[in-house]
Amino acid sequence: MYSKLINEAAFQEVCDDFSRLPGLTSSDSASRLRRFEIERVASKLPAGGSLLDVGSGYGFVPRYFHKLGFKVISVDFPGTGGLDALKWLMDLGIEGHYLQVGVEPLPLPDNSIDVVFVGNVIEHLPNSPRPFMTDLKRVLKPGGHLIMDTKNAVDVKTRLKVLAGVSNWAPLSSYYDFDINPHHHKEYTLAELARLFELSGFQNLERIAMEMFLYSSLRKFKTLQAMGAKPGERSTFGTGFNPWHPYEYARLVLLLLAKSFPKLRSDIMVIGQK
Repeated sequence: MYSKLINEAAFQEVCDDFSRLPGLTSSDSASRLRRFEIERVASKLPAGGSLLDVGSGYGFVPRYFHKLGFKVISVDFPGTGGLDALKWLMDLGIEGHYLQVGVEPLPLPDNSIDVVFVGNVIEHLPNSPRPFMTDLKRVLKPGGHLIMDTKNAVDVKTRLKVLAGVSNWAPLSSYYDFDINPHHHKEYTLAELARLFELSGFQNLERIAMEMFLYSSLRKFKTLQAMGAKPGERSTFGTGFNPWHPYEYARLVLLLLAKSFPKLRSDIMVIGQK
């Protein structure tokens, strides 16, 4: 499905750019999420407006809007976003800043940004999100929008894992030897994320739940690390329906549940206005 809010030629060019970046893999669910994020940002970003992307990584969203001629600023922390990821964006001409959000203030003037986009960042903050939200609000222009998405803490996959006695959190072995834990520290429900916006003084909230994961067909399933997976082993997904894998039939049932009950969907987003 194509959206009038998306420039398909620019979207495909950024997809092609991403395919050439080292160490990145593409997935059907990631493409759906990128489309969804771009649509929401485009719906709030005025002509000639400015976009701040926080936690950019290799930065699909900033790449796309930069290609369309918007002023784009990207922020990332090398300890979690990757040492070279932000440099790739700055090499394209995107303004970039290395800092630890929530700890270091954004190096931007008050009331200077039209839209702030924060994609899958809030769950990585180890401490109170209050300083982070306060700083985001500070740099927004009056009437500007904050768009934030994250994993749903109580999606259907998580509920099934916990029911089976499998932890939803990253295994200890994946960060024991590091100075910081790069994984999730606090996952949110849609109601909690909206409450965070309310506590931070944002208005006219839009609450959105979307299913991204269960549309992807399973090609190869990895055993959970807690149950003996090999290091680096990953599940692989594709498009269409794989009739030879029993997971596919369960997936269709779970997808129907997620479509029927928004609280079971994989991803959540809240949009608030300053």
